[in-house]
Amino acid sequence: MSIHVAYEARERVTDATFAIAIFDPTDRNAFSTNTDIAGVDPGELSGKGIVTFRFDRLPLLDGTYQVHAGVHSRDATVSYDHHTDCSFVVSSGTGAQGVVDLAPTIDIVPEVPGREAAG
Repeated sequence: MSIHVAYEARERVTDATFAIAIFDPTDRNAFSTNTDIAGVDPGELSGKGIVTFRFDRLPLLDGTYQVHAGVHSRDATVSYDHHTDCSFVVSSGTGAQGVVDLAPTIDIVPEVPGREAAG
């Protein structure tokens, strides 16, 4: 999955930080990050462009997840733009409950008389 944040800088911007947050079906912050945390410097911005947050694996369980995306100054004192009107739906089909699919490996080892149980 990818989240694309389009921008248009009508004036030169030298301190932009792009941020996203994903909220679970109960409105808890499931994940948030920004370009500063990720060590990505957008550099000097002018004109139009797109910043893409790409997820190789999205281990979420069933539900509708809200996405917030924004751009602010590095020191977070200036908010250039912020959107909260995006969402996506996950239908995992696993039957597992919760928010994150931890995908455990489950081993069942029958106890053998005379052998100590592993601990």
